[in-house]
Amino acid sequence: MASDVFRVGPNELSFASVQAYKDVYASRSPLIPKSEFYDMLGSGFSEACLATERDPKIAVQKRGLFLPALSKKALLEQEVIIQRCIDGFLEKLDKLGGGPNGLDMTKWYMMLSFDIAGEMAYGETFGCVESETSNPWLDIIFTHLYSVTNLDNLRRIPLIFKLARMVPNKWTDGVRKRITGFAREKTRRRLEKSGDRRDFLSVVVDKVRLGKVEEEEMAAHCSIIAFVATFSTSTHGGN
Repeated sequence: MASDVFRVGPNELSFASVQAYKDVYASRSPLIPKSEFYDMLGSGFSEACLATERDPKIAVQKRGLFLPALSKKALLEQEVIIQRCIDGFLEKLDKLGGGPNGLDMTKWYMMLSFDIAGEMAYGETFGCVESETSNPWLDIIFTHLYSVTNLDNLRRIPLIFKLARMVPNKWTDGVRKRITGFAREKTRRRLEKSGDRRDFLSVVVDKVRLGKVEEEEMAAHCSIIAFVATFSTSTHGGN
């Protein structure tokens, strides 16, 4: 008989239900903390972001930074930007889609969603669709997820995990440094921007400038926005 609960370790359960999702992620008063996976996902930053923060109360506060950007009014203001990105995407499909080899639509959905994330969060496109080419940050996101997932699996075998942590791993360290480097550079550029245009990071930017939020936390938010834009929209759209 199928179950919504799976034991993945001696003291760890995995839940696959709508109610569990609400209790852990969507509740205004979360009842259950997130797993240690999120420590590893955000390990390159000294501050946690809205997705990697494991303290339920602090996580609610960090999610609150983005609520204004998710209001109906704010999203409608972004509609013209999204439409422009989609129009450019359709033009490229019309131009390139009739070739003998076709197009890898999963890759193109990734590039589209990455460009939209750039416009809506950082105030500038990554230009993937226009240049018909991916972006180094986009290319390394799935590599980062792969390494984090492997470490999370090893965590459930304490002896092997301890031995693995003792061995220097230039590959995983290099991936993490590149991920954090991209996010910190994008944070710096976003903080240098001025003007009246509002986006997903506007409230965070305001609070960083007022000294109420650390710049490192903003970098962590930048990183997870790029990750979510790539992983969720592109993979669902490409299936």
